[in-house]
Amino acid sequence: MINLTVDNIEVKVKEGTTILEAAKKAKIEIPTLCYLKDLNRPASCRMCMVDVGGKLLPACVTHASEGMEVKTHTKRLRNIRKTILELTLANHNCECTTCEKSGNCKLQTMANKYLTGPGEFEVEFEKGIDNSFSAVTRDLSKCIKCNRCVSMCSDKVGASAISLINRSEETTVATPFNIPIIHSDCIGCGQCITVCPTGALIERGTTEEIYDLLGEDTYYNICLLSHGTYETLAEGVGVDNALMKAKVVDVLNKLGFSEVIDYEEYLIKEMNAVAYLLKENMLEGKPLIYSCSSGIRREIEDVYPEADDLFVNLSKIRKDINTRFKEGYLDRNIDKDVHLTRVENCTAFLPETNETSGIDISITTRQLAKLIKTSGIDLNKADNKPLDNLDYTGVFNPYFLSVNTAYAIIRLGEKASIKNDKGNIKEFSFDLSDGKEIKCAVVNGLKASKEEVKKILDGESEYNFLCVIPCEGGCEFGGGRPVITK
Repeated sequence: MINLTVDNIEVKVKEGTTILEAAKKAKIEIPTLCYLKDLNRPASCRMCMVDVGGKLLPACVTHASEGMEVKTHTKRLRNIRKTILELTLANHNCECTTCEKSGNCKLQTMANKYLTGPGEFEVEFEKGIDNSFSAVTRDLSKCIKCNRCVSMCSDKVGASAISLINRSEETTVATPFNIPIIHSDCIGCGQCITVCPTGALIERGTTEEIYDLLGEDTYYNICLLSHGTYETLAEGVGVDNALMKAKVVDVLNKLGFSEVIDYEEYLIKEMNAVAYLLKENMLEGKPLIYSCSSGIRREIEDVYPEADDLFVNLSKIRKDINTRFKEGYLDRNIDKDVHLTRVENCTAFLPETNETSGIDISITTRQLAKLIKTSGIDLNKADNKPLDNLDYTGVFNPYFLSVNTAYAIIRLGEKASIKNDKGNIKEFSFDLSDGKEIKCAVVNGLKASKEEVKKILDGESEYNFLCVIPCEGGCEFGGGRPVITK
């Protein structure tokens, strides 16, 4: 163990611990902009500079040593951090009042904390907005080149859709050859948005579309809440999870939605179709690959086009289900156009449209949370209301990876057991009524998904059913969940 002092507080840490981690153990907060634990520590923002015996060292990459005396908040350090912020803000588009991340921006929070702006430096920033892709929008004028999105995309997701290009003062974050993001390897997972400390990366805004839609009396608006969105929605609004579950229907009714339906009903119909396809493939001696993300499927098929025949055509299934669902309202003598709005923790669903899936508008939990917060509706005074037309089956998925996968297992077999947990890969096995064992797996992340698909194509995989999900940890941790800066 190593003994050191941080602001005169004695701390004992393991060898290899950084000063930043040692300070946290002493309950001392050192400011950072670029640091992401276990993922990104380029020490480029320099906000975490500390005083060690008169030397200035970055706390996020400097390891603690025996007898080290660290000072974290001297007048000298405060002035240095203030100057760093002034330089950063001088290269930043400070339109905070209209920025999507206002109130939830690390740079804004830090500027408020240090009571500073661009100072006397000349304000000059990159210009350009890339909104070619409906899942992610890039605003170059707000990028502070912290590298967090690059590390997330390449190291965690495995997509490498964005990277640092050019050199020196010309360095910037961009797609390969600066092509529009729609033509890059972006799968629309939105994980870059969750780690961006500013408004440089956001999902394409559809909140105004929702306002317009709800303001039209000609539509019969139905909101489809994805399974598992309640907790993240509560987090985004800043209320208790139980309160959100009880009040969300009344709140959405007051916003203008005529009905609020749990998307789990749809999953039953969807997975009936998937289960049928799996049986068909098994009869032909072929595995079946399922993914809720059109982006991850596109990227896999770009590398392995021969995998196309093994993928579930989910858009067609959803289009058929949603079309029949809308037609059902004709029998109820509703003389308005039925509009479906789906809420997900994931940005990968945003590109889906009425033409591709029968969903009129898809929004993220983050966007709905903003809609609720700006509506003026007091959740504490809202009524308790049940979901409309709910046929809840109570399926329990211990991993929160994919309710869809749980349904596929339940529809096909009587017994399912978790066979192996390999981090990004969760293996399942279950028995059909005839005693035959079916092997399936849920894979998180593009990199791991590509590897497993290659094994299938090479005949080296034993899986009958492979479910690929873009986000590590599953849909519960999708890129559309509220971003909490703390």
